Amino acid sequence: MSRALPWIGRLLVAVLAAVPALASGQDVYIESKTHTDSVKLMGRSVPAQDGVSRTWIGDNRIAIADDAAGTSVIFRQDQNKMFVLFPKDQTYYESTLPFQFPAEINQMMSMMKPEITVTPTTEARTVNGFGTTLTKVAIKMMGQDIAMDYWVSKDLGVSSDQLRKVTQAMFTGNPMLKELGDKMGSIEGYPVRIDTRISAMGSTFASWQEVQKVERKAAPAGTYEVPAGYKKTEKLQMGRA
Repeated sequence: MSRALPWIGRLLVAVLAAVPALASGQDVYIESKTHTDSVKLMGRSVPAQDGVSRTWIGDNRIAIADDAAGTSVIFRQDQNKMFVLFPKDQTYYESTLPFQFPAEINQMMSMMKPEITVTPTTEARTVNGFGTTLTKVAIKMMGQDIAMDYWVSKDLGVSSDQLRKVTQAMFTGNPMLKELGDKMGSIEGYPVRIDTRISAMGSTFASWQEVQKVERKAAPAGTYEVPAGYKKTEKLQMGRA
């Protein structure tokens, strides 16, 4: 498994951040910095990694490109489809909504249902000019302990109902992801910063993601489309990121 959050986890993060824009009916651009510490896994040293996550949100559509994960995701509720893009080999995986994994991955995931807890707190902090409060998320799965600190702001008019609609459309096709989506969807507010700590295979490492800018502007042509030249694949490897 990648030391970065799996692309499906990153998508949940991006969707949480996108909710205010979804309610506005305007294209919104969200840019976040990401960082993952160096770590030694299975005898192999992996250097620290920094990246940028770029999210575009339009009417019933989201496009996310993540440098560190090496993937892009396009969510088209207007087409009832979701696409996972792998720019390195110019392939993409396509699913109708609710999102469906290939049969072999569904079988594997059915044996590793996670334990998830979401705990709001009253702890407050200012992040990039936003007043935020802390919500703690803990996930246990596949022999991993994942602890996430969500610094969320309610100053941006987040619609919790809109968030639930989006997460349900994407994730109700898989029982494990439905629980993940439902509980993550209960987080109220805009996640300005997320700090993650992962313990796995005898190692512990950390990562963070922090919003740097939020702009309302027209998305470039083709933002919400699979690029020309990409080939469709029937396989989806969770660790490709």
